[in-house]
Amino acid sequence: MAIIAVVEDTPEHSAFICKALRKAEHAVHLFETEAAAIDAFKSRPFDATVLDLQLAGDRWAGLRVLESVPKGERSLVLVLTDEPDIKTFRPLMLNLGAWDYVPKPIEEDTLILKMGRLLSAALIASLLPQTFESLFWDPGQRCKMQWKKANISIPETAYRIVCMLATADGRAVPFRQLFEVIETPTKNNLFTHIKIARQAFKAVDHEFDAIRSIPGKGYCWIES
Repeated sequence: MAIIAVVEDTPEHSAFICKALRKAEHAVHLFETEAAAIDAFKSRPFDATVLDLQLAGDRWAGLRVLESVPKGERSLVLVLTDEPDIKTFRPLMLNLGAWDYVPKPIEEDTLILKMGRLLSAALIASLLPQTFESLFWDPGQRCKMQWKKANISIPETAYRIVCMLATADGRAVPFRQLFEVIETPTKNNLFTHIKIARQAFKAVDHEFDAIRSIPGKGYCWIES
């Protein structure tokens, strides 16, 4: 069970969202105004946030709320939007800490699926700074790692995969578990993100081979 903040000012939408999340056994706190949401984030942490991009007819209100969400181990936000110019707003949302967005009209299956992936990502993000033999990352600096003391910038999904593999203590992480941090969970997409992760490390170390494929099982992280 997660503790989730829902910031939505349209009654029929908020009722639908809260019912769906409670059905999935999450504890839900509803905030219907920008001010109430900002005050709530100052007073307590939440495991995740569902945020309407437009509040009280103000298309910038959601971005101001998003900016107020504390950064760090509990900063992942799922944004709800019917914004037609999503290509403009998406970079703003991501830069302010949003994890993903759900288009309106909202479908329950999509909401629950994306929330599940967000919470899996939040679990990774809640880890303390990690130091392995050659790998280091600080969750407060998302998408940035160090390999053999060289700085690496790595895309969000590849970053989450590396975190999941590196914290598995050399065990194989099965495909089904890796799918939880991928927006479109197929083996082809997983292979693509693994390739991107490997390329990020190979850019600073052409002999990098810590990400190992385990045929029929998944992937593991082995530093040698």
